[in-house]
This record gives sequence, structure tokens and C-alpha cells, in this order.
Amino acid sequence: MPITINTNTQSLRCQNVLNKSSNALSNSMRRMSSGLRINSAKDDAAGSAVSEKIQIKKSGTKIAQENIQNSLNYLQTADSALKNMEEMLSRIRNLALQSVNGTYSSDERNAMQEEVGELCEELKRTKDTAKYSGNYIFEKKVVMQEVDIITQWCEDNGYTAVSNAQELQDALNNNENILLTKNINLSGVNWEPIGDSGNPYTGILNGNGFTISNLNINSTNDSVGLIEKAQGATIKNLTLENANVKGGYYTGCLIGEDNSSTIENVSIVSSSSQNTKSGSYNWGAGGLVGYSSNTQFANCYVRDIQVKGTDRAGGMTGVSYHGSSYSNCYVSDISLSAPDDETALMGGYAGNDISNCVIDTIYDATPGNGYLSPSSSTHTNVMDSLSSDELKDINTYLNAGWDVSSDAESDSIWKLKNGEIQLAHKNEIKNIEKSGLGTKLSFHVGAEARYDNTIEVDIDFPIDEFLFDVSTSDSAKMAVVEVDEMINKITSVCADVGACVNRLNSAYNINESNYINLSSTNSSIVDADMAQESVSFAINSIMQDVSIMVLTQANQSPSIALSLV
Repeated sequence: MPITINTNTQSLRCQNVLNKSSNALSNSMRRMSSGLRINSAKDDAAGSAVSEKIQIKKSGTKIAQENIQNSLNYLQTADSALKNMEEMLSRIRNLALQSVNGTYSSDERNAMQEEVGELCEELKRTKDTAKYSGNYIFEKKVVMQEVDIITQWCEDNGYTAVSNAQELQDALNNNENILLTKNINLSGVNWEPIGDSGNPYTGILNGNGFTISNLNINSTNDSVGLIEKAQGATIKNLTLENANVKGGYYTGCLIGEDNSSTIENVSIVSSSSQNTKSGSYNWGAGGLVGYSSNTQFANCYVRDIQVKGTDRAGGMTGVSYHGSSYSNCYVSDISLSAPDDETALMGGYAGNDISNCVIDTIYDATPGNGYLSPSSSTHTNVMDSLSSDELKDINTYLNAGWDVSSDAESDSIWKLKNGEIQLAHKNEIKNIEKSGLGTKLSFHVGAEARYDNTIEVDIDFPIDEFLFDVSTSDSAKMAVVEVDEMINKITSVCADVGACVNRLNSAYNINESNYINLSSTNSSIVDADMAQESVSFAINSIMQDVSIMVLTQANQSPSIALSLV
């Protein structure tokens, strides 16, 4: 090893070791003094980030516990007030029962009435002044309440509100105007098609943006569908899904045979329609309607269906006759099978007006008269064989005069979403929430601002006046009945309060458990192991002392060169 005086390599190495041991000793001292393994983000960047998130959850959980405790105190105050009122009412009831007895004089009954009067005033005062943290407990407050718009709208406009399969079948059988208020699942329902030649359906079926699903019919009747025969009806704003319909001459998932009806804003998806009778007499099956005459179709959507006709088959109608019209309709992913005409939009016959329609992806079809309809029909701006890019381009539909938008919040009839066109069914008529006076309370019990982290209780106290007359035997009898009714109302409120208290206690325990678990997890990340740190402190302290001693010796190494001079 060469002897140098300008560079003392040994000293530099000793300094490096001394710096490391000093830093390690400093870290050990900081951890031991603070009790934390992570004192800054540089100690453990990932662990520090996780710890911060846990701290936020811990803080939120603690606030949730405070909210629950305040809620419990609120309800305990309400419960105490209710118990006091129950006791006063019980005393009034006893006085009334005494007054009923014929052994008391009028003066004695007047004395009883004076006590009852004082108790009534105290009852009213207790109800009006029961207070917690500045809030009057039994005071009606502004709250959001659901307003039954549907019932009133149906009464005003001559409709029947329908929410299940039986109500739907009854309303159709009675030829009523119908407004759906819920999705209806017909799975397992033995559906009997509605209407016949002598009594076709002529009303209005407003789907109101809802879906009828899992219609299943296997029949040999001539005309088969959700509605067997319709005439001059209006069916709109409805989706049919997973329908499987088999019938005789004319079969459609929505209507078997129709004359002069209007069908608009109707979708049918993932369904099948099939004729079951053999022969050839212009019979047909359609995805939407089996046979149509002078039917007006607008803004209809047919996708992913199978149609098998005895004679003719069409994506929307099996046989279309006598001036039916189709505008702004979309047909795609249709499998057709029939010996005569297999056409995407309709099968058979002429004299139809077709405008602004899009035809896309037809399977298994060997068209008798083209993909659209018989050649003698009037075609205006009918688009077929479009490329994928064209189908995904909103301008394709805008140029065809469609009311279409890519904005989910718009009121357009059609939506182009993720490159796929679809009908934007909306609830035209629905119940709404409006502010009004009420006593419903909502207690937040979670660490996150979620709606399911609330517990509600209605402490409505439907009593404004406390007036009981025990001045005569007869009035005292009536007072007993009135007091009993009032006690029943109060005990009902007490039961609701008690149930809510139990739920709040359960929520508090859950939050307490969550807080403990979060604390334990955070401790494993940030807290220092004092035993380990004490060992590190001892080792690094010795290492520092040794490094200083060795460094002193290393600094003397260049002096050896003096002995050579």
C-alpha cells in the first residue's frame, strides 16, 4: 500500500462508516423518543401513504361515534319526555275512572277536573318545550317527502297505474289506458293473450320507460303476442325483453294482429317469434307484430331476435299491409327464416311507407324482395349495409333526421352510447320528492357520506291539543277512551324510538370495532418496536465510538511519511 500525504483513504473510509453509524444512531434516538417507526415520509413512503388513509378513516369513524352518541342523547331526551307524558296521561285516566263512579259529588268531580286541567297544560308544555341542543324535539321540521304524483296523474288523465303481471292482464282485458309504474317480470306467468276480433285492444299502453320481460307463450291460436289483436291503440315508451312467443298464423312478441295502431318508442331485444301452423296463406311472424295494416311505427328498436315464419318473416312485422309506415326505426342482429319473404323490416305485401330507417346485420336470410320490403313500397333515406364506422357516427343518424344525442342528460329520443345506438326510454310520469313539514329524523352513523349510512326514525306526535272532561260521569267515560287512544299513540312512538336506539347502539359497536381494527393496522405500520430500536441504539452507539477512535488513528497515518525524510 503506497504512503501518501495528500489523500488519506483510510480516513475517508472511517468517516463514511462514522457518518452511517451516526445517522443510524440518530434514527434510533428519534424513533425511541417518539415511539414511531415512521416520523416522516422519507422513512417509508408507501407506509406513510397507507397510514394517512387509515388516519382519515379513524378520524371519520370517531366522528361517526360522536354522531351516534349525540343521536342517542337526542332520543333519550325524547324518550324521557314521552315517559313523563305517559305518566301524566295515566294519572288523567285514573281520575277519569274515579269520576265515572257514581259515589262522587259534583264538587269532588270539579276538583278532579281542576287536576286534569293542570295535567293537560303540563302535557302541552312538555310536548312544546322538549328540547335538545337548541332543537325542539316534537316540532315539525322541513323534510323531504315522496309525493304520489302517479296516482293523481292517472286519475286526472283516465289511466290505470300498473305495477305487476296480474294488474297488467286485468287492465288489458278491460281495455283500459295503462301507465306502467314498475318493471314487470312475466317469468312463470301463464299469460293469456289479450283481445280478439270482437274485442281488440283499443286503449293506450304507456310503458313509462319500464320493461316487460320473460313473456312466454306457446299457443296454436291464429294471432298471438302480448296483445292478441289491437285496433287503433297506442303503445309507446316500452321495452320487451327475453320474450319467447309461438303462435298460429300471425305471431309477434308485442301484437299478433294489428289494425291502425300507433307504435312508438318501443324496443324489443333478445327475443324470438315463431309460427306453429303449417301452410301458405300469407301467414307470417314478426319480431314486434305478426300482421300490420295501416300501423304507424316510429322510433322502434329491434335487436338480437330470431323470427321463424310459416310463410313470411320480418324483423319488425311478419306481414305488413295496407299503408303501414315505418320511420326512424333501427333493426339489427336478426335471424330470419321463412320459405317466401325474409326481410329485415317486414315480410310480404306492398303499399308501405318506409323512411329514415337503419338496417344492420341480418343472419340466415334469403330475401324474396330485398332486405327492406317489397319493391312496390316507398323508400326514403333507408340505410342498409352500413359500415361499423358509419353506425358509430352520430352524423349518420342526424342526417337521417333522428332526434339523437351522445349526451346522457339530454332529452333526445335516441342515444348513441359507446358507439351503439339505443332508445332512451325515460320515466315520463314518476313520483317526486318535495319539501314539507314532518318529524322524520335522519341520523348519520358511518364514516363515509353514503345514503345507506343513515338510520331514520319518525317521532311524529299527532296530538296538538290535550282536552279531557271528567266533570260528569258520561264525559269521564269518553275521556277514558280518548286517553287510551292517546296512550296508544305515544307508546307507538316510544316503540319506534326504542327500536332506533337499539340500531344506534349496534352501529356504535360496529364503529368501535372498526376503530380498534384500524388502530391496530396503523400501529403495525407506524409504531416503533422499542426492543428492536434499543438494540439498534446500543449497536450504533458502540459503532460511533469505535469509528471515532479508528478515525483518530487513521488521521495519523500520513505522519509516517516524516520518518522517511
